[in-house]
Amino acid sequence: MQTRYIEWLAAERAAGRGGMILVEPSIVRGQPFELAFSFPGDLTGTTFSATLSQAPGSVPFATFEASLGAYDPATDKTLLTLGLPATALDGELPADSDHNGVGEVIFELDAAAAGEASPGRLIGLVIQFTE
Repeated sequence: MQTRYIEWLAAERAAGRGGMILVEPSIVRGQPFELAFSFPGDLTGTTFSATLSQAPGSVPFATFEASLGAYDPATDKTLLTLGLPATALDGELPADSDHNGVGEVIFELDAAAAGEASPGRLIGLVIQFTE
């Protein structure tokens, strides 16, 4: 898929923060949406903030609810689940300007480890949405 955010994605990729287009799962307007990430290490005490916006650096129109699972020492992983209710995705998604039924939004996940004063970008992606 072509995207209008090629330069931003390239910068995110170069910084080691993803920089990809997430096709599956895609957001469906008016439906709840959930993403899960399995991160290496024990992230107990880390705070997460994940948002959707219409363009990089613009004001977010949706903020995810984050749920951090317990650290699993057997796999050395911690599961982070992010969710949005259907109401957050009903009227807030941008219009499908080319009327092909598919659009895109910016997803940014920031994290601050316990004791850190300010969060840093962990992941930056473009997520597709459908009508």
